[in-house]
Amino acid sequence: MDLEFHYYITFIAAAHAGFSNEQAQRIAYSSQYVDNNLYTHRVFCPLHSTVYENEISATFSPFASQQVNKTLLCHHFLPGNGDDYYIVTPNSPLANQLLHQALHSKDPYLIGIAAHAYSDTWAHQNFKGFYDSHNAADNFTSNLIPAIGHAQFGIVPDCVAIRWQDPRTGRYIFNNIRFRDAALCLFDHFAAFNNLPNSTKSRNELSLQLRKLLGKTQDYFILRHEMTSRSRIKKYIAEAKIKYGYYLPYYDEDLWWEEAVEHRNMNYFWKCGNYCESNWYRFQEAVKKWKSMAWQEINPEGNLSVGNYTENTCEAGAGNRSTYHTFIKLLGERSYIEHLRSELRENIGEYRK
Repeated sequence: MDLEFHYYITFIAAAHAGFSNEQAQRIAYSSQYVDNNLYTHRVFCPLHSTVYENEISATFSPFASQQVNKTLLCHHFLPGNGDDYYIVTPNSPLANQLLHQALHSKDPYLIGIAAHAYSDTWAHQNFKGFYDSHNAADNFTSNLIPAIGHAQFGIVPDCVAIRWQDPRTGRYIFNNIRFRDAALCLFDHFAAFNNLPNSTKSRNELSLQLRKLLGKTQDYFILRHEMTSRSRIKKYIAEAKIKYGYYLPYYDEDLWWEEAVEHRNMNYFWKCGNYCESNWYRFQEAVKKWKSMAWQEINPEGNLSVGNYTENTCEAGAGNRSTYHTFIKLLGERSYIEHLRSELRENIGEYRK
């Protein structure tokens, strides 16, 4: 799923289920920030002579490695409960178990991270979180990019209000049906945790609310999707104000980072001594905790080896990084463009060192 669901709809589900607006916004921001946490950073604290290093929760790497597989499996493609364990199934027992654990930690950052992985079991159903022929679209993308997750399908499985056909099954997929179900099940977990009174009535209200907000389903066309997405985001913000009395800010992926960290002398430093209270630090600690929790459940024996796709074993053309970049940009992946900008900033910083 994309920004619309992980931030705006997750906020609505959390606020509707009884979290305070501030808690709901922190949960929602954490849920979306999973997709924007693409790089490891070394942050210095001169006061204590320490260096902090975070862990990524998303990657656009076109080549599989154990680190890439671990990130994708834990955060975006939790294994399911079908005949093939690694094929994602919506609302799987593992996803439920991990979300339950996160909720009882009472850590809003961990809850948001868990909500992301849980919700993605709907958008990413019938895919595996590593290189596998099961993920192949069998179209012109097959020789351009590897079959990791839904990479060969582009961003279509993640978009609100999109109708698309899965060439592997021939079935038409209506994302709004999937996404509404995901939001309602997420609400159920939140409401149960908060002991929300009249939760059945509230659930029915939320269902009607989502039907109105998600809008009409249509085939994917990038310019039209961009326009309708912007229009829906305005509606989410208006709904938050009317329904919950809260001005939900537009999502800014740099907000938590810039609140906590400054760039000086070609290095990163904490802005204040109590950096442990910053949103960015607390989110990063939750990422580490989540990855440990999820990986222990996914790989209890500690010997998992999947997705042996590397630059050296790829077919001709499939591993060409520049071709991969070009293709993704043609698809109009907004977050990927932001990724390239961040990559450029990082490269400039390394060059200056």
